[in-house]
Amino acid sequence: MRFAADSMLGKLAKWLRLIGMDTVYLGKSDVRKIKKALEEGRIFLTRNTKLYDFVLKKLCTEDDIYLVQANIPREQLKEVALKFNIPLTRSFRPVSYTHLRAHETSLHLVCR
Repeated sequence: MRFAADSMLGKLAKWLRLIGMDTVYLGKSDVRKIKKALEEGRIFLTRNTKLYDFVLKKLCTEDDIYLVQANIPREQLKEVALKFNIPLTRSFRPVSYTHLRAHETSLHLVCR
């Protein structure tokens, strides 16, 4: 499963990567970045209700976007894991920051 997180979900993006999910952090989201992420088959995660409504109307279906309700990153991770059936077990291997930076592009920034 592949995710793209907007600027309100930087810590969630980091945690999703740490448990092995293919997740990009879009930083300051603009339509071009969101559209590219959706074209890559990513599920767009946001806490911004206005952005959620706009993207849902203009760019995707309900299967391609998720409005995260929780405020605390740990609770956000639990919420997303429950929604998308991601097991939260200790069997995931951590991913090094160096490895993440090796795959960084101008469109897909590693959360710093």
